Amino acid sequence: MTNYNWWEDKIPEKKWEDTFRGWVGDENAASRLHLKKYLTEMKGQVNSILECGCAFSVDSGWIPKLGIKYSAIDFTQVFVDDCAGRGLDVAQSSIEDIKKADEEYDIVYCRHVLEHLSYYEKALKEMIRVAKKEVIVIFFIPLQEVEQIIFNEEMKLNHNRYALDRLMNFLKDYKVEYKMIDGINESILHIYK
Repeated sequence: MTNYNWWEDKIPEKKWEDTFRGWVGDENAASRLHLKKYLTEMKGQVNSILECGCAFSVDSGWIPKLGIKYSAIDFTQVFVDDCAGRGLDVAQSSIEDIKKADEEYDIVYCRHVLEHLSYYEKALKEMIRVAKKEVIVIFFIPLQEVEQIIFNEEMKLNHNRYALDRLMNFLKDYKVEYKMIDGINESILHIYK
């Protein structure tokens, strides 16, 4: 992860906040509806979830309605302050060094985060450590045949395209399910413990 924090720098500018909210989407974003259906089907089996990279914490509105305790972390203090001001359980922490105990949450989840990191290994290891049952990752850039680590110099931000085979090899010690989400260009990865 780079020392430069694009979100901390740009979000206070109203034009970027509006743009970023558009990128993140609301609770009716297709990948969120997919996750909501999945968690609804698991009713009674999941008591807690930690969202990593929560931004404006859109998911805090619907996850507790399923009877699941919602907590979150974000690397960006602007987002942590916004969420804390709304009474949410959100802490400032990096997804690559999560300040939570081993197996503290049933599910650890991130959406649209890994593509922005310099690489995914540290983040996945941390999410697996903190998850008791499962890690869920939603990619806005689906996994590819050929890996491309892409750093946008102008934005000082990664937009990586990770290789499916390489990621599966990294996760070979776990039961893993990866699939495209119907109707959109996003994909979901389930890592079961």
